[in-house]
Amino acid sequence: MLGIALGFAPMLMLGSFSFSTNTAAYQNLTRRAQFGWPTQPRYGGAPAAQFVGRELEVIELDGWIPTTFRAGHNQIQRLRDLANLGTPHLLIDGVGRILGAWSILGIEETTSNFAAFGLGQRQDFRISLQEYADDLPTI
Repeated sequence: MLGIALGFAPMLMLGSFSFSTNTAAYQNLTRRAQFGWPTQPRYGGAPAAQFVGRELEVIELDGWIPTTFRAGHNQIQRLRDLANLGTPHLLIDGVGRILGAWSILGIEETTSNFAAFGLGQRQDFRISLQEYADDLPTI
């Protein structure tokens, strides 16, 4: 509870990784849902559309990490290690809602504000997550 009292409560938990002001805080969260409506041409008329279900949702997190703060320079690597496991991870929002299992599709980082020895002082990141199908066994 001390972490919560100091303002380090998780914004989002992805598996064992906590997005928070103490680790990697994102400034933008984009959640995209799309729905399938393929069309079938019809002779002499407009194409017919049929709802075939929703597609997997995608979440993109954009943020930055001051690498001189706590273990800032290791945060993106921790996410890469999590992605390299090749398994979906449980996603829980900051108020405790379980959002299900999600896979890490991509990690982009840009390092800037270089200091001695080529150490960047700022890492901007974009993490792309994709919802995992609901046939996942219990985690």
